[in-house]
Amino acid sequence: VESSWWYLIRNSLLVDYIRRFGAPRAMWEVGSGTGIVAETLTSAGISTIAVEPSCVGARAGATRGVTSIASTLEDLRLPAKSLPAIGLFDVLEHLEEPEELLTECHRVLDRSGRLYLSVPALTWLWSQADDLAGHECRYTKKTLTKLLRDCGFEIQNCSYSLATLVVPMAIFRSLPWRLGCRPDEKVIMKQLGYLPEAIARFILGIERRLIGFVPVGTSLFASVLPL
Repeated sequence: VESSWWYLIRNSLLVDYIRRFGAPRAMWEVGSGTGIVAETLTSAGISTIAVEPSCVGARAGATRGVTSIASTLEDLRLPAKSLPAIGLFDVLEHLEEPEELLTECHRVLDRSGRLYLSVPALTWLWSQADDLAGHECRYTKKTLTKLLRDCGFEIQNCSYSLATLVVPMAIFRSLPWRLGCRPDEKVIMKQLGYLPEAIARFILGIERRLIGFVPVGTSLFASVLPL
């Protein structure tokens, strides 16, 4: 699934987004999973250290050539104001109390550092895929910005992304879920499977033009600064 069209499009948009606000020379990606985003960032010229609590995930990241640490950010007990940039890409939605992680990010970020985030967006797009992924919630621009401000961050930008996928997701995932349909995990994963490269690049081209100008999207991207 990590080689699917969705990851390729989302990761390309993340790189574009980070560059838009001044790509840092180095970043710590927290909750890096198997290192797919860290690998993309490194290839884009952003030296990235991956921090992942799962040993399996950290090992997978290392096999991609990414410097990987098997730990939580909190357990590393890094010095205050020591990191130039942090990435939390599809992490917060898995946490019952995201404030704890965000507070630690605020503590270890340099005064001129920046936190970049992505989260799944729009509560009404909840589906079986969210249940399978272990999500606690989907965010709106209002709820995400409030959470970040409550944790001491200044919002530089918060934008919906992947607007072209809202209608397909509503029809093929959210509506069936609301009607009581609970498909097998393989059915969900198949939706992220093969897509002709030409179509994927067409979607990517559209999304690059839409980000920051649309009121909805299946993902939210944010760039914030510590106060």
